[in-house]
Amino acid sequence: MRKMKKILAWLTVLTVNVSMMPMPTVAAATATDASAASNEETTASDATKEATQAQETAEKAVEEASKAATTTAAKKTTTEIKKATNTKKSKSVQSLENTIEEGIFKDRDQTKIDVSDYDASKSEVKSATKEVLKDNNASKLVDVTYDTDAEGKVETLNVETDPTYATAMNEIDEINEKSARKATDEELQDAYSAYGALQNYYELKPEYFGIAAPYFSSKDSEGPIRALLSVADIEFDDIGTITDGSSKDNSVKTVTGLIQGYYYALTEMTDEAGTYTQSHEKGSMYDAYGKKLLEVRDQALKVVKGKTTTAEKLLALNDWLGNYVNFDMGYINNQMKEDLGKEDLQALSTLADDSQGSKDDQEAQAAAMQKLIAGVIRSSAFGVLVDRKSVCLSYTAAYNYLVQCAFPEIYKENEEWKKKDDINGTWEVKKDSEGNVEKVDGKTQYQLTADSKTPTYMVDYVRIQWDSKVKMYGEKQDFNNPHYFSAVKVDGKWYYVDSCYNDIYVECLQRNRVETDGNLPHSYFLISDTSLRKQFDGNYQYIDTLYKDDSTDKTYEDSWVSKAQGPVYNDGTYYYYVKNTSTYSISGSSVNYQEGNDQLVRRKMSDGLLSGEDEILVDYKTGEGLITEGKDLITEGYKEDTDVNDKKYPGLTHSAALYNNALYLNLSNKIYKYDLSDNSVTLVKEYNEVSAKQDESKTDFPGMSFTITTNDDKDKVHTVYNHPIAGLAIKDDGKMYVAIATNFTDCAKYKYEETNYNSEYIDFSFNGQHYQRGGNNDNQEFMWSANFTESLDMSHVAGTSHDYETVTVAPTCTEDGYTEERCKTCGEIKADSKKATDSKKTGHHYIKAHEFYYTPKDDSKDYSETNRNEGDFYLCTDCLDAKDSLPDGETAEHTYGNATATWNDDNTEAEVKVSCTVCQDKELDALLDDQNKDTQELTKTAKTKDIKVEKPDGFDCEKGGDVTYVATATIDGKEYKVSKPVTVEAGQHTYGEPTFKWSDDLKTCTATVKCMNCGKEEPLDCKVTSKKVEPTCETAGKTTHTATVEVGGKEYSETKDTDEIAALGHAYGEPTFKWSDDHKTCTATFTCKNDAKHVKDVDCTITPETTKAVTCEEDGEIVYTASCEFEGKTYTNSDTYKEAVKATGHKYGKPSYSWSKDDKGNVICAATFTCEKCKKEEIVPVKENATTDNGTITAEKVEPTCTEDGTYTYKAVVKFQGEPYTETKVETVEKTGHKYDNNGVCTVCGHKRPTITLTSKKEVYTGKSISIDAPKVVGDVKDLKYSYYSDNACKNEISEPTDPGVYYVKVTADAGVTSNIATLTIVPQTAKITTVANATSYMTVSWNKVNKASGYYVYRSTNGKKFTKIATVKSASTVKYNDKKATKNGQKYVYKVVTYYNGNQTVSSADSSVKTGYRLSTMKVLSLTNKKGKKAYIKWTKNSKSTGYQIKYVTGKSKAKTVKASSKAKTKTISKLKKGKTYKVRIRSYKKVSNVTYYSAWSKQKSVKIKK
Repeated sequence: MRKMKKILAWLTVLTVNVSMMPMPTVAAATATDASAASNEETTASDATKEATQAQETAEKAVEEASKAATTTAAKKTTTEIKKATNTKKSKSVQSLENTIEEGIFKDRDQTKIDVSDYDASKSEVKSATKEVLKDNNASKLVDVTYDTDAEGKVETLNVETDPTYATAMNEIDEINEKSARKATDEELQDAYSAYGALQNYYELKPEYFGIAAPYFSSKDSEGPIRALLSVADIEFDDIGTITDGSSKDNSVKTVTGLIQGYYYALTEMTDEAGTYTQSHEKGSMYDAYGKKLLEVRDQALKVVKGKTTTAEKLLALNDWLGNYVNFDMGYINNQMKEDLGKEDLQALSTLADDSQGSKDDQEAQAAAMQKLIAGVIRSSAFGVLVDRKSVCLSYTAAYNYLVQCAFPEIYKENEEWKKKDDINGTWEVKKDSEGNVEKVDGKTQYQLTADSKTPTYMVDYVRIQWDSKVKMYGEKQDFNNPHYFSAVKVDGKWYYVDSCYNDIYVECLQRNRVETDGNLPHSYFLISDTSLRKQFDGNYQYIDTLYKDDSTDKTYEDSWVSKAQGPVYNDGTYYYYVKNTSTYSISGSSVNYQEGNDQLVRRKMSDGLLSGEDEILVDYKTGEGLITEGKDLITEGYKEDTDVNDKKYPGLTHSAALYNNALYLNLSNKIYKYDLSDNSVTLVKEYNEVSAKQDESKTDFPGMSFTITTNDDKDKVHTVYNHPIAGLAIKDDGKMYVAIATNFTDCAKYKYEETNYNSEYIDFSFNGQHYQRGGNNDNQEFMWSANFTESLDMSHVAGTSHDYETVTVAPTCTEDGYTEERCKTCGEIKADSKKATDSKKTGHHYIKAHEFYYTPKDDSKDYSETNRNEGDFYLCTDCLDAKDSLPDGETAEHTYGNATATWNDDNTEAEVKVSCTVCQDKELDALLDDQNKDTQELTKTAKTKDIKVEKPDGFDCEKGGDVTYVATATIDGKEYKVSKPVTVEAGQHTYGEPTFKWSDDLKTCTATVKCMNCGKEEPLDCKVTSKKVEPTCETAGKTTHTATVEVGGKEYSETKDTDEIAALGHAYGEPTFKWSDDHKTCTATFTCKNDAKHVKDVDCTITPETTKAVTCEEDGEIVYTASCEFEGKTYTNSDTYKEAVKATGHKYGKPSYSWSKDDKGNVICAATFTCEKCKKEEIVPVKENATTDNGTITAEKVEPTCTEDGTYTYKAVVKFQGEPYTETKVETVEKTGHKYDNNGVCTVCGHKRPTITLTSKKEVYTGKSISIDAPKVVGDVKDLKYSYYSDNACKNEISEPTDPGVYYVKVTADAGVTSNIATLTIVPQTAKITTVANATSYMTVSWNKVNKASGYYVYRSTNGKKFTKIATVKSASTVKYNDKKATKNGQKYVYKVVTYYNGNQTVSSADSSVKTGYRLSTMKVLSLTNKKGKKAYIKWTKNSKSTGYQIKYVTGKSKAKTVKASSKAKTKTISKLKKGKTYKVRIRSYKKVSNVTYYSAWSKQKSVKIKK
């Protein structure tokens, strides 16, 4: 079942029930999928320590750098920004520079600057331009050339601005327009300059940042300023609201501070020499990030060595990244508290000031800088590659950076990084033939400019903007955040790689387990844009990409990589992975699923990703493969997983990892080793009792906070037994990372394990269809199930230095207990050390439990606690087996034992408590959650005075000594005993309850007490009192005598009653009635005549009677009568209450709408309001182009074009009873189609008619459908549709044909373009002639039977050149023909056979290969006689056309023999025959031509008996 879950998991991207999407609090700028993982601190102590130390170093560096950034000195160096102080210049020079600056930066739409008025030389203008560009940090971003007059004076400057820089300045201008206070020219120029410095530095350091991708550098829809704001979680359109418009504050200034903060962060992390920053201790941030980044990059690039193809390198980097990093779900769950707030942005804006500010200002700046630096790290490769935890944008940045580094042949030249324009090309907005901007999903499309260099880049960004409904514990929520992934080019085609989703598949898409090492499917590796849009259809707003039309190839989606359910390992010769062989298809509203087996396989690396075959090392289910030893270990473990574990634990996967020529794999709770040297499998480690401790610092996402510890660790928080392994991986640090699956979940706050996992449940939507199976138990409580993790040093695991100890393994429900020797360090099991113990399997222990699901009882109602489905189930609390009904032979009850007691001070009484021996201390929902904790009786108690004393012989209280008290209590019919040892001090007695003895007249009483320890008895006089009680209505009268005595400070008493008088009884009369003030209730009061204090109040039944019905418009009346029953009699209040009921008024709900048009074509919308009570209808119409008191209709019309449908959107606002109601109708206006003239040019848009040319095709029948070849297309067409017909008039359309025949094909496309009609001819398969032979008087020809044939044509030739059809065989089953006209002796006959089929037309196959025969007349034996010497003499008629003769003779059942004779012979003597035997003899002639021998038919047989 796990396979079906995985195969269908990508479909859950679309569901609003399984809800793969991120939590709704995800920041739009940084993270996009609600699944996450933690960093490597979840591994064993050594890995944790190393990762923690690195993280602490980095955090310290960030903190120090953040503080340093607030100093005045730092501000001056970080900007590189403030213009250098100008030396004294002449007014004319300064004016020239101002003109140039204004022309370059302010009047950017003009590419020429007129400076002719300055009469300046070229050198003067160049000098001024140089100063301007230097002052504004734009020397490398703006190119200037000069036009001079005849005297060499400059007239104009020609300006070409870097497109990215120009986009950034445009964005800054947009921000200024949105700002509450507009920036001054100087503030704008400061912002341009600040960004110029940032872009200069970024492009100066490709070793750390790579080359800017076209997604950010070539599109104004995702320009650089928008990208920077997104990291700060600021929507571009909201930037104007960040500041309050005060004189000291504006949005441009805020952005300037933000840019400076970025600049400072990047230089701090990557400037090793301190060239750009001197404000920090040299190297602190660089060592923590820049230097570390390069080290990790070099580490990562090792995995691409030896890979020959682009796709293989991309796969290696994808899997390395997934193994290396963890998703930062803690950041997501923490509500992104690290993101910049409004106050932070305002603090950053002061970075643009020269003044240092107050201490409070500096502290605010430092805090904001720390958040900003964290955002920079989280949105860049630093987050993933250095911190080893981050979100999707960082995953994508890291993957893209590594791809660029892995392909120096593309991104470098002579070991130097290329410039972005050289590799990316230059881009422009794409427009249609009418000049309209082309958009997809509302996003502007781009194309290369006419003069662009040919792009050679191979990796870019893609952004999807989610827009979906998701469920979190039953509640529907909007999810509208972005997600980033990569676009990559392989062999000239573009594909997508989502390194983030591939890594966190189980955490994000399945959402039922936290990120798990070894769980790394490849669902989003080299996937097409086409497939991605189909998967996500209806759940996203747009996909922002440059590759929609270029990413259509699906080749790799069916490659072997798509079946690899974990990291792919290799040894330089083979790839190794676990293959999932399950398949599925979707048909209508059903999912057709075919479960397959997991297989451990290898493939030759030389075959790449698209060719070659798997070589099965072992099939987990059947045990088949190259495996030589240990098959049972694999098949038994696999059966345990599929039959048991997959039905208890979500998100399990079978992983395989390579180390030292061996594969390590997980099955159930065991790790196995597959030795590649001899293909044997051995058991390495088994997880039985597993305890975990928790890192309390990871409260943001506790599912990733548990690491395995020793079972006696005082800090352990949970212990589980025999849980399966969720996955494992061996990383390049030489450690194996193992994840033990648990059901401690987010829903249970990781306090107890959830149970009753429904492995059959699916619920998703795809292509407009909804698929649901498995009932109401939706498994949402299993979201983010935790793993207990550890890391094992593989040099030790695979080594020989093990120190073994004997470990006792307790029995389970189904398995006996045993002992075995295991390594104290790593747990490796010593071979053949397992020994059985006397502990037998325990059997199951079921209890009945209850749970609420997150599916609604009523789909029409919103989610609420009261609108949840619920159900009972039966759970074995030992092995977590859950059933809907109790299995046969089982009981559902607790098993009590482990009795304890609480004793009173003198040990004369005890309260005995017993607990369920199985459930005690178990952490399970069925025992501890709100639905079950009060119903599960885990303990029972009983108080007892049955106390016995066990004492030694001769015990005497006077001497004292030790005794044992034994309390006996009976609980549920079973007797339990609890002992308590006590030391009795000398002279101390312990007396129990006394016995009382009364005198006959009850005036005196004696109490006797007895010591529990020694039996000594002592009589005591009691105090006796008497009290007389008179009878009342309810109680009898009597005299009560009470005897009281004190023993050991405790008072005991006993009573005796005498002189009893019967109770008087009540005497009630008629009641009095009293209505409540609101007349909703009435009370009848009965008073006893014997005692007025005895009063009985009885609540009356109020009976309403409607005397006049109320309507929406008329009042009504109800009469209420009160009555009651008392002592068997009915009493009715004569005082009734009449209530006037006001008319209710109409209650109109939401209206229904109907749309129509009047005679003039104006749209009319009629809103019908229906009273929910009386169904009265009020119709309120509104009309287009007419505003009335009823409301109005507005229309937004997008007219159709030749190629695009138009839309008329009508919005009706209807006013009714003072409230507005809005209804929208969208009317699609069909595209007009092109109107081509005689030259094939559209008269509307100028489009040239495309042509589609099909080529006719002939194919041989295969039993499968056959399609026509792709047409030759000239022009731009899309949506090609192939149509097949059985007639040349193309009226009878059919599906792709299979049977032989002649079919007619045409192709249509958008805009009504149709191809020519081509023929697709399917001919039968060619027959093969098997024999050409001589019959008695003619020739015969035979051939093989052909499938899908109607019959055969037989052709004959005498020279092999000219053939004549001699027969039509009309049955496909007849495969032989007798050519009765082929009779000429010695004649050569050549045959061929053609298959034909009577389909829609009769079609024939190709000619068969020819086969030759020679006609040889049948021989005649003239005589056969016996000759002396046991010989036979045969004589025949000679055949002049033969080469020789063959004579066959045989006697009885012996084997026949042959002899030959020459062509000249007419007789032959056969020798060495047996006397007394009769021989049968026959003869045939033969002819030998070109080493081929042709035989005549045999002659008639003659016999001869050998007598002599």
